Amino acid sequence: MTALVRRMREVRSAAAAAVCHRPGGVAAALAILGEGSNVEQETALEALIGHEEAARSGLIDWADREVIHAAALRRGSFVLAQAPSTSVAAYLGDVLGRRAEAIVARSSGFAGTYGVLPYLASLHGVPSVALYSEPAHVAEDHVALATSFFAWAPFGRFTALEADATAAARAAELLAEARASVPA
Repeated sequence: MTALVRRMREVRSAAAAAVCHRPGGVAAALAILGEGSNVEQETALEALIGHEEAARSGLIDWADREVIHAAALRRGSFVLAQAPSTSVAAYLGDVLGRRAEAIVARSSGFAGTYGVLPYLASLHGVPSVALYSEPAHVAEDHVALATSFFAWAPFGRFTALEADATAAARAAELLAEARASVPA
């Protein structure tokens, strides 16, 4: 299992190809996914390819934590961005903002509340669904522009949906359709 966290990409890739076929391999990959660096997480995700059913609940838990983390980082970056541009606080705000973007950018789809993160996901080529409960708080012009603009590569498709009883299922369908339409 230690080969998944080695410096050399070739060693990590070879380990990723074999690890989940061993007893306890899926659990080990999920543990690295939850606690590893970005590179280690990428390797753990690579290891889990083909083992999605066995890893499903762990992957969902990890993704939920990553989205919560990204949202918290983004909120923190907005607060710190109010500081003078030459201050340490402004620098930390920039770092937090980049970390949030990195989390969103490496996802295969994003569903979340209407706001900056769904737009950010689409800018990074990740299909996104923005859910809202108050239509008055949604800028219709922004949604129309984003829906049109993000319909083309290299962007991710953007859709805004009112949160109702069918929204979760519809969001899942839209994200699956968007991922299926991306050429391999």
